Amino acid sequence: MPGLLQTEEYARAIFEAGRLYGKDRVDELLALRMARQRVLAKSDAPDCVFIVDESALRRSIGGPAVMDGQFGRLLEAAEHPRVRLHVLPLDIGAHLSLGGGFAIAELPGGEHMLCLDNPARGQIADHPEWIRLMLRKWEILLGEAPSERASLDLVHKLKVTP
Repeated sequence: MPGLLQTEEYARAIFEAGRLYGKDRVDELLALRMARQRVLAKSDAPDCVFIVDESALRRSIGGPAVMDGQFGRLLEAAEHPRVRLHVLPLDIGAHLSLGGGFAIAELPGGEHMLCLDNPARGQIADHPEWIRLMLRKWEILLGEAPSERASLDLVHKLKVTP
């Protein structure tokens, strides 16, 4: 689940998983994640296209109430004029993002920056060959994903409360 779209409760459950972090570190990580989400509230918010693996929607994080709130957050975010959300269905099987999440930012002037997620931290990269590869992966993933409408229909079906 992309950090920019996580509810506080969902993110807390992720940070508390495995009891790796103490309460103070969980609170610090949570504050950072919630602060980053403010980018979507700005008047000049960036255009964002998210592809979420269906398995992330079906894995219970924090229990049914937390997941229901998370589904609500996804539906709310998808109403934002600069946000598009696609769900990559389980039935496509193996896909290019199974090796880890990534984000591609298009900078003023058309250049790109890449953030590769891994279990330890995100890695920022501007290597042209990496960016070309990840842009191609992005195109393939987006081509595998159903329309935004079909994706949101699935989120609606998974949400418990209307």
